[in-house]
Amino acid sequence: MTKKEDENDNDNGHVSWAEEISPTTNDNSPTAASTNLCVQTKFNNNNKKDYVYERLWNKMYQNLIAYKKQYRTTFVPKRYKEGQNLGTWVYTQRQCYKKKEMSIERINYLESIGFVWKIRECVPWVEMYERLVAYKHCHHSTMVPSRYTEDPSLGMWVVKQRVAYKKDKLSEKRTEVLNSIDFVCSVKTGK
Repeated sequence: MTKKEDENDNDNGHVSWAEEISPTTNDNSPTAASTNLCVQTKFNNNNKKDYVYERLWNKMYQNLIAYKKQYRTTFVPKRYKEGQNLGTWVYTQRQCYKKKEMSIERINYLESIGFVWKIRECVPWVEMYERLVAYKHCHHSTMVPSRYTEDPSLGMWVVKQRVAYKKDKLSEKRTEVLNSIDFVCSVKTGK
């Protein structure tokens, strides 16, 4: 089957390319296909699956680029709901990289957009602080919702700063910098 015929399969009522494969499980759901993308070499004997797999990987990569344009980061929360399993796909890419199961080509593609391999190194503290300052400028408050849809990583970062402050694990310098913008370190939750 040619690539052109494969592209037309969906128009003829056949299973879509995203539903067609699941590289590491017997589950052929779109979710499984998008979350099990790791080792391309698993399909070396079947050119159609290689092509489909590559196409799916590229689609998710494009989704990641769009996410980065919108949120200025490649740190996609694993449970990110809006992006066709993008959070799970990003998590899987990190796992493949960690297990040395990713091609150099894919590593280079991801690194070219500033992909962060280790979550703990995801975004420098100063950059997140600057995003908090921008949030305060727009909203006149540092009360970023923990599930802030416009910048999910900022919401999570703010929560982590509050937790660190409560546990007395926030450095004196960082506490001072946050206090300079009237950062709310303690939030009362309604029960």
